[in-house]
Amino acid sequence: MIKYRVLSILIVALAIFGNKSNSQEIHPAGLQVFIGGTADIRPIPYYYMNTTERLVISFDLLNYNNDNIYYNVYRQQAYGEAPLQQIQYLKNPQIVEINNGASSMSTRTPYVHYEIAIPNAQVQPILSGDYVVEFYKDRYQSQGEGFMTIPFTIVESQTTVDIHFPFYAVGVDSDKYQQVNISVSGQSDYINNPLNNNISIRVWQNYAQRGINLTQPSQILNNKVVFSDDKGAQFPGGNEYFHFDLLYPEGGGNIGVDSIRIYPNYYKAFLPISHTRLDKPYLFEQDMDGLYRIHTASFTSQSIHTDGEYELVKFSLNCNDIPDFNPQKHHIYLIGEAFSPWGKEMQYDPKSGLMTYLMMIKQGYLDYAFVLRDDNYKEINLGGDHRQTTNTYTALVYVNNPMDLSYKAIGAATLRRTMKNSTEFGGNN
Repeated sequence: MIKYRVLSILIVALAIFGNKSNSQEIHPAGLQVFIGGTADIRPIPYYYMNTTERLVISFDLLNYNNDNIYYNVYRQQAYGEAPLQQIQYLKNPQIVEINNGASSMSTRTPYVHYEIAIPNAQVQPILSGDYVVEFYKDRYQSQGEGFMTIPFTIVESQTTVDIHFPFYAVGVDSDKYQQVNISVSGQSDYINNPLNNNISIRVWQNYAQRGINLTQPSQILNNKVVFSDDKGAQFPGGNEYFHFDLLYPEGGGNIGVDSIRIYPNYYKAFLPISHTRLDKPYLFEQDMDGLYRIHTASFTSQSIHTDGEYELVKFSLNCNDIPDFNPQKHHIYLIGEAFSPWGKEMQYDPKSGLMTYLMMIKQGYLDYAFVLRDDNYKEINLGGDHRQTTNTYTALVYVNNPMDLSYKAIGAATLRRTMKNSTEFGGNN
């Protein structure tokens, strides 16, 4: 069974903020990745081929001189699959110059704003599958040398994908885990012969926080393949995210912020010290499952891309409630869309006994949470795990027919799990 490098997490982890010496002066911030042409929020970005949908990538380069930058698009092959040449999956394979950067206006921290959409007149993918967009400072840099890499998926609309949330998880602690069952239906030959076509599903929780591969169906019915019960996916429920809203740096109305200091070249925001919830019962608090959205106090600014202010935000976590915590062996990460895909590792401050992290963030709404990872990659939600937690799940369906040139992505769905729909089927999204 072919295993897919869905969304190229390992590549992104290395390249999201650059790992080459010739890119050290590049400081991307305010990254927003969404799908134009639909009102759906898709934490794992995918769009359907031959529709008006498109991938939109919007970001800023801090303290930059408005020089041109470049990008290229690459398709990811499945494990063990021979790589394709760009001409086989792009109509016009080429590195593309972005020359329409817009400089910020009267902001304390200067930056240049960039935005691209795919497909466009220069970049037109012709195969479904998992892709990455890589950004470069220099036209002559090669794959893997860029300062930022963004994954996305292109889907052929060949199937209907339904996500089902049973009330209890199967075979695990049902008070802490959530069950995600998937059904794929349609008249496609791939569905009629799912085993011969190596059908598989990748299920993601929120913003690539966790991913699970499903390869063995529990049922094969007439024009339907079902992954349920022990063949479905079980995820730790986690807890609701913390959040804040930076509306106006020099005025009131900021939500979830302790204080803001004003410096000549930037603002600095201090968040309340967070505490773990490992020994606390579930407490509902409205969140957006890790979302980060840029906006101003008025919500009507037409130039938020260039007049939005940046603030140096300080996150702090009290570790005293973590059993056997050892800052030498344990690593604590901030997770959420603003920190995707792996999260940002916090640093231990021996003077205060707190884990802290500083990050330049453009004003707006942001969800955040904390996870602990040890040297064996075991992960613990520091908010605790609860089956009642709201989470958004994305299912991407792949097939690998030996007669095809390469694997295909033939269906997708995104659905938010709530207590209301935990016993109902969700439709195709």
